Amino acid sequence: MDNAGTTGNARFRPAGITGNLLQNTAFRMALILLLGILAYSNTFDVPFVFDDKPNIVENPLIKDFKYIMEPSRAKEAVMESDILNFGNRVVGYLTFALNWHAHGLDVRGYHVVKKGLEELADKHFRIAESLRQKGR
Repeated sequence: MDNAGTTGNARFRPAGITGNLLQNTAFRMALILLLGILAYSNTFDVPFVFDDKPNIVENPLIKDFKYIMEPSRAKEAVMESDILNFGNRVVGYLTFALNWHAHGLDVRGYHVVKKGLEELADKHFRIAESLRQKGR
């Protein structure tokens, strides 16, 4: 045994965050997700702009879940031309509806959810690409 308390070629490895935690894929992905959200956190108070007014602020389809559950009822609330857009974006409208019911028109919630979904989509893409390149 040498002076460091090790035998042979074994090396001293400090415990903590530099150990197994950084080798954990789930931890690394969560860390990248958190850092991505933090990097954009200064934009979370930016007001609604461009198409946000008709799609969020003035949109009756996100204020009642009956339209999400039964998209065919959307014609009760909006013009026919808006229904086409609704039918093609039900998932987007669902996230708007969940946001609206959670915190009304507070823009921070919409921005946090949007950024979180972008980061999650990016991680899923990277995993899929990694698996494709490995031939799985």
